[in-house]
Amino acid sequence: MPAETHFFPDSLKQTLRGSLVAALMAVLSACGGGGSGGGSGSSGDDNQPPIVPAPAVLVLSGDTSAEVGDSVGVVASVSERGYNRFRWEQLSGPALGNLAGNGTAGISFNAPYSGTYSFRLTASSPTGGDLVDTFDINVDAGNSGSRVQLRADRAVTEGADISLRLGAKLVSGDIISWRFEQISGPRATLNEDDSGQRVIFVTAPKVTGDQVLTFRGTLETTAGSFSDVAYVVVQDRPEVTSEYFCDGTGDYCATSSPLNPVYSYRADSPYGDRLAACVYSNQLGDDNFCTLGQLPVIGMENSAPSVDLIMDHVLVSHDWMGARFERFLKELDPYGDFANLLRATTAIVISSDIRPSFYWSLTGAIYLDPESLWLTPEERDVINEQPDYRSGFGSELRFVTPWRYIKNNNYAFTSYYPADRNSRPFSDLEADLGSLLYHELAHANDAMSQAKINRGLDRQDIFFNQAQSGSVVNKSVSAVNGLQSEQLFALAEVRYRGEPATLEQRTYSPQDVAGFFFPDTATDFYAYVTPWEDTAMLFEETMMSLRFGIERDVAVTNSPTNPTSADDFVVYQGQRGRIGAGRIRARASTAVQWLLPEAWASADAHLQSLIPVALCSGEGWGQNLNPACEGQSGLLRFAAPQPSGAIPMPTELPRSFLPPTRF
Repeated sequence: MPAETHFFPDSLKQTLRGSLVAALMAVLSACGGGGSGGGSGSSGDDNQPPIVPAPAVLVLSGDTSAEVGDSVGVVASVSERGYNRFRWEQLSGPALGNLAGNGTAGISFNAPYSGTYSFRLTASSPTGGDLVDTFDINVDAGNSGSRVQLRADRAVTEGADISLRLGAKLVSGDIISWRFEQISGPRATLNEDDSGQRVIFVTAPKVTGDQVLTFRGTLETTAGSFSDVAYVVVQDRPEVTSEYFCDGTGDYCATSSPLNPVYSYRADSPYGDRLAACVYSNQLGDDNFCTLGQLPVIGMENSAPSVDLIMDHVLVSHDWMGARFERFLKELDPYGDFANLLRATTAIVISSDIRPSFYWSLTGAIYLDPESLWLTPEERDVINEQPDYRSGFGSELRFVTPWRYIKNNNYAFTSYYPADRNSRPFSDLEADLGSLLYHELAHANDAMSQAKINRGLDRQDIFFNQAQSGSVVNKSVSAVNGLQSEQLFALAEVRYRGEPATLEQRTYSPQDVAGFFFPDTATDFYAYVTPWEDTAMLFEETMMSLRFGIERDVAVTNSPTNPTSADDFVVYQGQRGRIGAGRIRARASTAVQWLLPEAWASADAHLQSLIPVALCSGEGWGQNLNPACEGQSGLLRFAAPQPSGAIPMPTELPRSFLPPTRF
């Protein structure tokens, strides 16, 4: 059952009535009450008491009652802008542990046991102090019958995008259909996922003041109809004025919708709220770029940065994202690679609305999709499931160039389908987040190498100017056996940037494309987008092999119309460990030499020991997990059933992109 509670600071309760009257008088005066007031805004009556602004008001909305197994939530709205830190504490009830929504204005959880769950929220503003209130949810035992959960209750910026997923636990009956609807609040835009995943994509409306929206998801089954409600608070935010973090319609946008709020993970960071203003703000423009004196590159502060120093540069949308990144640096960086590579960055931004990850030489920051950091289904619930904007590019082409990471003839990454609501071990992050960081930080060190930092940077200048003041690493890499295929350069514009395919490109067969790719010196099709991506792919693949013994597969296959399994993608030609090929090896070594000098000697020796392995032509992508082509049939080798999710559908899209820069 929904409910709202209102909170006013105790010290202001007695003067609230007078404050509201004064505020109303100010509005009436501003609307044209006549008179010839002076520059101070006075009405001319020297005896009029000063206007006291109305206090900020905190409102909590959510479920007041539920049954065991229900998905419940609470969201907070504040009558004034500027409240950017939200701390939820559980005061009573069965212990829930860490709340995935902590740090934001909304929490959600599955009620595991009956009882009264009580929470206290502290909303903080740098200038407005704290607002505090509590909220109770009474959970009854209920029954063990079928139920659905619409996840997750949360906060979102006006105009921004989120996703809500309808989960189901059916005791009996079969699913017939499902539907989503908005049942209260200013009208949002709803678009249902067309892949049958029971996901709705929501674009929040523009609002004047925080507004709470409610949505209902309903599942029709042969045993009856089941529904659940989710609460979403849409936060009133300053107008989008940036031509860089904008609505996706400009030439230099890094984002397609307004940004969700982020905050410095370390409340005592010396950069405080300036961190967000410098690297993740809808008001970032040519007249307010931060200088390196205001936000330095980490390597300017220390050439061997500690985890504590790095975490002072971390921005998050949720507490767990910062905690997970910190733990990764402490426990899964035994060689110090990531700490050393982070010297080239001004900030690390981890937010639920980032998809895909990217690096931007405009700000010197890396922006990470938290899909590589979650461990629990509750954490995954708050991550936006909006599809990668490049998903439909090049759909008219007749080929696919899938990739994957392999260790011991099996996937290095385990696939977890969101609907299964699995948790995963922390060790999974080693390869998942590790490969992403090697890629993004290759970009960062390409733009701002340690050699540049050692020469000294002008603290009065902005990052981009200093990054541009010397040569970038990718020029040195491109000078070594550089890429040659003009056909692939043009095809990459179609596949990754959405250019329309020409008639000739639509006729290319997998055989044609393999003939372009394998004689050339790229490790992946994505390398043809830009020399920056070429360098990052070389570095990423080398470091994954060196540090983790993980090899990368790449292939050219057909493009099936309605694939149902990985083996519908038939390999025309493929290779494992392409980084060890003769003409590519020198390019990879050059990339490591300039991007991470500390690892160069060991990387170069490792590259000399690698021998690429051919994938089996004519066999499916899944059958090629253990390529042994001579005299063995892939169908026989993989006749035994594979575990669910063991052979995920192939992917061609990289997990990263580079936004445009106009300078």
